[in-house]
Amino acid sequence: MPYYLAGPRTGVPHNNYPSFEEALSTLRRTYEIFCPAEILESGNEITAESAYRQLFDCDGVILLPGWAGSNGTKAEVLFATTIGKKIMGYYRHRPQNLEELIGINIITRAEMLK
Repeated sequence: MPYYLAGPRTGVPHNNYPSFEEALSTLRRTYEIFCPAEILESGNEITAESAYRQLFDCDGVILLPGWAGSNGTKAEVLFATTIGKKIMGYYRHRPQNLEELIGINIITRAEMLK
């Protein structure tokens, strides 16, 4: 199953597409990646419903730097953690578990309900 690549777009020069493009180039060497930003950049449309359906079908989410400043990305993270998806950050040209980056444990809602 693919990973979902998310990150800030609004208010970032060029809708942050250069960062998405660099991450996609690196990540696709190892992972199957779904990226709504890539669909939007190609001139096609994607609805929130179809993006969330893709999130549901992914193994987890990989976040670009600056994601916490994006309301849309925070909503995607909230949804993903609610349905028990793994969340990783893309830093230094590789995905890393957020727990390793910030020194905390991220507990999903599914884990809390066990």
